[in-house]
Amino acid sequence: MASALSRLDKFPVKPRIMWCMFCLECSVESFEPRSGKPLEINCFLENHETSVCRACFGEGYSYCKPAAAGMLGDAQDLTDVLEWVESLLFSGTDEYRVAVLTAVQRLCACFVTAEAEHRKFHGIGELCGDGNWKDYHAVLAQRRQLVGYGEDGHLKPLRLLPGDDGYMALAAAKQRFWEYIQPIVKEQHGKKGHPGDEYCPFPRVLSML
Repeated sequence: MASALSRLDKFPVKPRIMWCMFCLECSVESFEPRSGKPLEINCFLENHETSVCRACFGEGYSYCKPAAAGMLGDAQDLTDVLEWVESLLFSGTDEYRVAVLTAVQRLCACFVTAEAEHRKFHGIGELCGDGNWKDYHAVLAQRRQLVGYGEDGHLKPLRLLPGDDGYMALAAAKQRFWEYIQPIVKEQHGKKGHPGDEYCPFPRVLSML
């Protein structure tokens, strides 16, 4: 029991959804699809005393910037995609892996762009005033009333909605990603790769235009 409890204090911790945008950007920029290895967001929290990740601390940043609160659902979707893509890489040719990984790299890059557009529209960049954050929190409160609670009793994470800055760019990126990758996966895995089966556990993530 003691050894099991010791895991509660184990660091570093790699956030599944609350990774910071700096780490995502660095991972996307340094990623090489020809390596055949999955794209990982290498964001690590070092200890209990700070919420600044290893990379941001090394750069001298005073805080980490996770995806904006109004896009945490989109961040969760992106993590789901990355985990799904990783499950596709256990078999297949080198050409197949490069094609899949190139597609996911571009999707991640589009997420970075959409998140930046979202922040710019709401004025919640690093130099924004307190008033901007108050307005943004008011928007979040309204959105949370719309999405409600999930089956687990927790509030559903927020996603971009039609009309939001960044929505069209991200929705188009998801659609391009799916239209590109679906035939590749189908060719590699036969009849698999359709929504609902083991190779596509996340049809909800691919919002249509």
